[in-house]
Amino acid sequence: MMVLAGTLFVLVVFIRWMVKAVKTMTDLVNAISGFINSLTTLLEAIERFKAVRKRHKKNRH
Repeated sequence: MMVLAGTLFVLVVFIRWMVKAVKTMTDLVNAISGFINSLTTLLEAIERFKAVRKRHKKNRH
């Protein structure tokens, strides 16, 4: 009976740990994807800014 209780306890602890680990992994993935998204947005903004500046230079001549 004690062995069964011990096994069950270990199983519960392990499952809890797995759930926590999965949650942290999801948070990590979300953070990374958010970071990448903001990076691409920043790059796009820079490209747009460059394009606008080029257009302005062409209009002057």
